Amino acid sequence: MKFRDKILALVFFGFNIFGLPSPLLYSNFISLVFVKNLLKTKYFIFTCFFVFTLLVYFAIHFYYGVEMTSYLNSLAVYLLVFINVIMAHNYIKYLGDRINLLFDFIVKANFTFFIISVLFLVSDFSKLTWRYYNYTDLSNQGAGIPRFRGFFYEPSYYALMFSPFLLYYFYKFIFVEKSFKTFRNLLFVAIPLVFTWSFGVLIGILLAIVISVIYYSTKYFKINIYFLVAFSLLPIGVLLLLMFNTEIAHRIIMNFKGDDLSTKGRTSNAFEIANHLIHAKSPFFGIGLGQIKIFGQEYIQNYYGYQKWYRVSIPNAFAETLAIFGYTGAFLRLFFQLFLFFYKKCYNNMFSLTLFAFIFIYQFTGSFITSTLEYIIWLMAVMNIFPEFNISNRYAQNYK
Repeated sequence: MKFRDKILALVFFGFNIFGLPSPLLYSNFISLVFVKNLLKTKYFIFTCFFVFTLLVYFAIHFYYGVEMTSYLNSLAVYLLVFINVIMAHNYIKYLGDRINLLFDFIVKANFTFFIISVLFLVSDFSKLTWRYYNYTDLSNQGAGIPRFRGFFYEPSYYALMFSPFLLYYFYKFIFVEKSFKTFRNLLFVAIPLVFTWSFGVLIGILLAIVISVIYYSTKYFKINIYFLVAFSLLPIGVLLLLMFNTEIAHRIIMNFKGDDLSTKGRTSNAFEIANHLIHAKSPFFGIGLGQIKIFGQEYIQNYYGYQKWYRVSIPNAFAETLAIFGYTGAFLRLFFQLFLFFYKKCYNNMFSLTLFAFIFIYQFTGSFITSTLEYIIWLMAVMNIFPEFNISNRYAQNYK
């Protein structure tokens, strides 16, 4: 693997947001260097379609009335994210089979950084890479459970970023290579991810695996023994966690009761806010890019009871799409996702199906519409980057 590829990997998976205002990334600006690739026929056609769609919405939003400065700023960021995603597609194709080597390098570097961060937990520098959260007293966030986030916005963003790595090494160990190296790399991913305590991501990954196992087990009337053992031990693990009076146990109980404020804020509350905003302007076409912080600030502030504002947004990618582009935008989002799923035949690849199921679920529980990371995960789900997980006839016979 080239030195340049290692540097790009360290930037994207190490400190892509460090020092930048949300949602900008260093990779957004790096991608501009390769913007000439947009002139390639397939990229050019897709870019024209994307820009045309945005122009249609712009005309409609302009008709209903928008705060133009915020709209244009958000539009510029949205286009920047689009360019980054197109360049990511081109880069993944350029890597080809070497993406396996890139994954190995990233998990080793990441785990090394995690160990260093653990050593700094006892110092004042811990808040650079850890976020403390008190689930029993939301007003006291300085003395809660430490959640690992690296140099990123929050623990859930870090967990989302490494979700494809967890699935890759999990399936590789089960189906392809039962070696010490693969198991080690699986632990290198799983341990930091668990310490994010990001229930949205962890539960989403579990549900996606369950969906994939049910699909293939129903199709081939077989189930892998590793899945059977894991699913059998899972309830025991949850019960062991609940036996101890910890922050984690408390949050699990709150989620079962439906009282977890973080979960409600990212799911049902997010859709209630989006629904309120679009009915104040246009249910079918939404309120427009950059308008949530203009038209929704007072309502959202009162809704959540916030006293300070850092980033005014709806913490749910699908609900934010609904608020910005209305019912038509929400429909187009789902249509495009499902079209790619069937067109790219994601159901024929274990990794693709599971990652697609995961990110499909996750968009209803978190993320945001200008998240470059989320779109790149969508890319990884539909590009069949790991053909070793294809469900061929030979592979189906080994699915036991």
